[in-house]
Amino acid sequence: ELLTIRGYTDDLWRRYARGPQVFIRQATQATVRVVRKRD
Repeated sequence: ELLTIRGYTDDLWRRYARGPQVFIRQATQATVRVVRKRD
């Protein structure tokens, strides 16, 4: 799945952008995009 999170916080980063299920992560100061395996 592709997730785009605007205005992310440290909590959202830990929840969605970390872990072995994450394939690609692209981050700017305001937005993070994550491609990961769906739960």
